[in-house]
Amino acid sequence: TKAARYDGKTVLDFVDYVDPLIMFEDDYEDQEESVDDEACENNIHYLSQNDFLYGTYRIQECGEYIFTEDIILNFNAPTEEEENAPGFSPNDINGDRLYWFPTEQQMDQYPGLFSYEGSYSLGFFAGITVESDDVVINLNGFKFEMDKRFYIQQRFFSLIELATKPFLPHQGASTWGLTD
Repeated sequence: TKAARYDGKTVLDFVDYVDPLIMFEDDYEDQEESVDDEACENNIHYLSQNDFLYGTYRIQECGEYIFTEDIILNFNAPTEEEENAPGFSPNDINGDRLYWFPTEQQMDQYPGLFSYEGSYSLGFFAGITVESDDVVINLNGFKFEMDKRFYIQQRFFSLIELATKPFLPHQGASTWGLTD
């Protein structure tokens, strides 16, 4: 990540702690580019509602990501049949499934909920996570929003998160991964 300057000052002039992964402009220019710019420009992904059915869309490679339709986020929601069943409660925890949260089968992609340690320990915190440099997200004139029912269940949420987790290690409402 490249830190910007403001009135000739950098983030170092304003804070006590600086993440060692931050590169300042002078250091950044000295680094060789690790990503082939042409390869990134030609790496185009078209996103549809199907890409967002079961969880956060994790961008882990450079390129342009282009929306092809309106996207309404409602990850792992109950089916209409489940919602209409007698005694249904979206907050029921008696079954094997927590609605709007990662499932046990998704633990490799979304770690944390069942181990209480990891980025997704409080559920899905973003619609898209940008986990790579040189990424362009093109909404292409389409909407990107949460379903109202998902919004009510998961108020701790960003549509687009520029990281793999919502807080720095050892900060926030969960451990977010003790070894990070």
